[in-house]
Amino acid sequence: MDVFLARQPIFDRNMNVYAYELLFRRGGGQNFYDSPDEEQASTEVLTNGFFSMDILQVASGKRVFVNFTQELLLSGLAHLLPKELLTVEILETVEPLPAVVQACKKLVEAGYSLALDDFVFAKKFQPFIELADIIKVDFLNSTKYQRERLVRAQVPAKVKILAEKVETQVMFEEATALGCAYFQGYFFSKPVILKGKNIAHSQIARLQLLQEIQEADLDWAKLEEIFRREVGLSYKLLKYINSPVFGLRGQVSSIAQAMALLGQREMKKWLMLVVFRSLGEQKTDEIMATAVIRARFGELLAQRISLPVSPAMVFLTGMFSLLDVFLCSPMDEIVREIQIDEKIRAVLVGVPGPATELHRLLLSYERGDWLSVDNQAALFGLRGSDIAKAYSESLTWYNQFSAVNV
Repeated sequence: MDVFLARQPIFDRNMNVYAYELLFRRGGGQNFYDSPDEEQASTEVLTNGFFSMDILQVASGKRVFVNFTQELLLSGLAHLLPKELLTVEILETVEPLPAVVQACKKLVEAGYSLALDDFVFAKKFQPFIELADIIKVDFLNSTKYQRERLVRAQVPAKVKILAEKVETQVMFEEATALGCAYFQGYFFSKPVILKGKNIAHSQIARLQLLQEIQEADLDWAKLEEIFRREVGLSYKLLKYINSPVFGLRGQVSSIAQAMALLGQREMKKWLMLVVFRSLGEQKTDEIMATAVIRARFGELLAQRISLPVSPAMVFLTGMFSLLDVFLCSPMDEIVREIQIDEKIRAVLVGVPGPATELHRLLLSYERGDWLSVDNQAALFGLRGSDIAKAYSESLTWYNQFSAVNV
């Protein structure tokens, strides 16, 4: 059976990633959320996430939120999973029956964290409120009055409010004003962009380096000259090549040797990652992570299908797809600043075509929009297992890159 996995970040007030909510569904073309059997669906979420996949790679050192039905709470399955990783998210359909409340008490006593999903305040849920660490408020499908009532309700001081489905900057500002501690949604992916905002000269210089990377063949002499001027860049390259990732027997101390060992293909990737990290110095690390994982995810899928662009170009497109976020400038202005390959430009501005459809598949997978994933995968003859494997490998690849701390 195919295993689909996506993760949606949960941020704290400083825009650092606090945790990820895991989004799964079963294969076979059936939308996960249309399943009439919530218990079976939730069980597969847990078994696939914790036993079929490497949960440590998926979690990237953070906690994971997973939905629990009433039956799963009563089954005690959560006690088989690591309390240091798991936050038990109690679905809104769960009733506070005595046996259920008792099961939740046992989880709390064992050191597990509890969250209440899509919570709407009612007195009958007071036992859950007393046990919970986090209450999730749906900002997309609730009224402002409902949100204010819940936030200002009598809840224990230890309980934190998580604003979920925060889709816009306005929602984020409202949630912050209400005192919410955590935030979940797509608001972070597209910032408020001011019309006519210029791109800083230092950023343009970095974009010009990205432009050089797009050339079919790298100008090694020019790159070595850049490294001579940029001590920090040289340090990062040597640190990277001498890391355990490569397992080299001897120490590399020459920039020319380091570039030769990496080779053209990997050198281009490394430069892109380093430049993008510098572009996003004032942004949340999750934006960098999204760009890198998306790029690698697309590259791996492109290796399995026929496209009018190369896998390397798909990688670059994935990295470029968040340039507007990194630079807080409209994408059409950014692509005018540097000479981007026309095939990449077409994807970035949404021109219909196979490469654009593949890019949409990546975005659908990130959001857990499984119905769209099915439709787009069918266009390329991709199996669910192929997509799941590629996404898992892209997470592992990013974690290895981050561990080197480039």
